[in-house]
This record gives sequence, structure tokens and C-alpha cells, in this order.
Amino acid sequence: MITLIAAPLFILQLGPDPSGIALEPLPIPRRQASEPAPATAPSAQISDAISLTVSGNQAIVNGDYPRALDLLTTAREFALGAGETAMAAEIDLDRSRTLMLLGRDGEARDLLAELQAALPGNPDVWFHAAIAERRLGNLEDAQRFIEQAATLAPRNPGVGLEAGTIAWQAGREAAAIASWRSVVDVAPDSDEAGFARQYLQSVTVETPEEQDTPAEAAEGSMAQDSASR
Repeated sequence: MITLIAAPLFILQLGPDPSGIALEPLPIPRRQASEPAPATAPSAQISDAISLTVSGNQAIVNGDYPRALDLLTTAREFALGAGETAMAAEIDLDRSRTLMLLGRDGEARDLLAELQAALPGNPDVWFHAAIAERRLGNLEDAQRFIEQAATLAPRNPGVGLEAGTIAWQAGREAAAIASWRSVVDVAPDSDEAGFARQYLQSVTVETPEEQDTPAEAAEGSMAQDSASR
């Protein structure tokens, strides 16, 4: 059964609608190579990685993106030092979001390409890859990646919200509206539904000059994602 979130993604594959419009790093202790590692070293490094990741995400919420990136990069080093490659990959996902918040979209895209191979079943990887490609103007790649995210997480309201934004920027107005409406239907009390309602209002009534466009408002929602992590 096709869910409401996934359905608009199939619409987008049909092509544009005739009526569409275009619209501070912490020091990492290092031992001499000849010094034996303490038995508790991996456990301590894992604990440090977790603590730094939490602090990094809090820095994102606080809007201190440079510090967030420093903290998350150090957390990744601790995770790798403990042999926790899966944890390091998850931290890299947070790093990719931070890079986008810093406007370093190309770096984020390259990091996410590595994560698509390392974490192919993680819908957040494909979701953020879609955002990065959209921000870089690569709407075809963005479309492919958001469809994969929808396959892995068909009822995720964030996926539906981004699918609509991609459609809007591609000039597929009807598909964008259908996707945003599905977000409201599937998760009416979510933050994403609140954004979707704003987008729908902006495209169905005359928009005041000071009101954000869907693409501009979508960037504001990315930092909010850290609050729930």
C-alpha cells in the first residue's frame, strides 16, 4: 500500500505539471606507540565520543555551528579510536548537517556520498543527501535521494516536507502541494506539519514580501532537527 507521504513522490516521477511554476576542537590525548593501552581505553573513548556528540548537537541548537563541528569532529576521532566505525558514521551524519548549516554544502555532499555506502539503510542519510543536492541546484539527484528516503521511511514527515520543496523548486507545483498536504494529513501535530501549512498558505494566497519562501523556510527547519536528537 502506498502511504500518503510516499504517494507524491510517485507523482513527481511523471515530470513537471503543465501548470507548474519555477519558482573550539578539544585535544585528543595520544600515547606513545610503545606504551600499552589501558584495558579501559576503548570504553573511555566511547563515553567521550557520546558526550561530545551530545555537546555538539546542543551547540547546533544554540546556533554555534563552528563549535558544533569541532566537537563532532573530535567525537568522531574518539569513536574511531575505540574501533566503533558505525558510531563514527552516525557522528558523520551530524557533521554533514552542521556543514550545511555553515553553508559548506559541497563538503556535506561529499561526506554524505561516503555515508550512502556506509549506511545504505539509514533514511536520514538519503534525506540529508537530498537536501544537500537541492541546495547545490542538483534537483535530479535530490529527487532520486528523496525517493530512496521515502522508500526507507515512507511516513517520515520530514521526507514529505523535503519532497515538496524539491518539487516546488523543479516547477512541479501540484506535486509540491500534494506532498505538503500529505505531511499535514500523516503527522498533523508535528513541527513539519507546521512548516507545511506555512508553505501551503504561501502558495495559495498572495505572499507578503517578508514571508519566507518554502525553500528559505526549509533551511530554518534543519537546525531544529538537532533539538530532537
